[in-house]
Amino acid sequence: MLFDTAHPSPVSESFRALRTAILFRFRRVSGCRVLLTTSPNPEEGKTTVSLNLAAAFHQNHLKVLLIDADLRKPKIHKIFDVEDARGLSDVLEGTARPRDVIAENVDGLGFDVLFSGPHSDHPTEILGSKQMSDMLTELKSHYDIIIIDSPPYLAVADVAVLNEYVDGITVVTRYHKTDKRHLKDMKKRLSREAEKILGIVINQVSVKEKDYYYQQYYYYGYGDAKPRKR
Repeated sequence: MLFDTAHPSPVSESFRALRTAILFRFRRVSGCRVLLTTSPNPEEGKTTVSLNLAAAFHQNHLKVLLIDADLRKPKIHKIFDVEDARGLSDVLEGTARPRDVIAENVDGLGFDVLFSGPHSDHPTEILGSKQMSDMLTELKSHYDIIIIDSPPYLAVADVAVLNEYVDGITVVTRYHKTDKRHLKDMKKRLSREAEKILGIVINQVSVKEKDYYYQQYYYYGYGDAKPRKR
């Protein structure tokens, strides 16, 4: 079961706790807050966390935009069964305006989504472009929080160029899968952005193993990749 405001569960409580912790860390950030969600490697659950955090922030009466910035292997359009969606790459290539391609209140879930858009031959360059900076500046005037679902950190250079735009970074790992050496490598690469790291999310932990919370770690298990409607 995923985030479901109508039926309290260990999963929904975990996301509420994570939401509260992130907002606490953002308490000194005025205006719109920009959160980057990444992971050391593929298939560690970052997109699931991004989606459910978007639902959790909306449930807290915040206006939320989720951006799929994984221009190489995007997933969010597939989760919502959207084919040939225009999106981020169109905006960064100058062929669309953000307001023309943002999906509002997607699937009735209450938050907006900017899908990745068509394939780009130079994703790192356009993610680090002035168009990206200008787009976020424009969007920040319309939202309380923007969540950027990024590519895996150790796989490509795209995440490094996104760091400068964000107020906080959440690192998603998978229980019994993520290699500790990869976390150490990621920590080293993020050393200049250390103050932006909000914490680590460890997913796919069974409920029986979920009885310990400590420091900045949050544990949850999940099934489907799509949050439930309110």
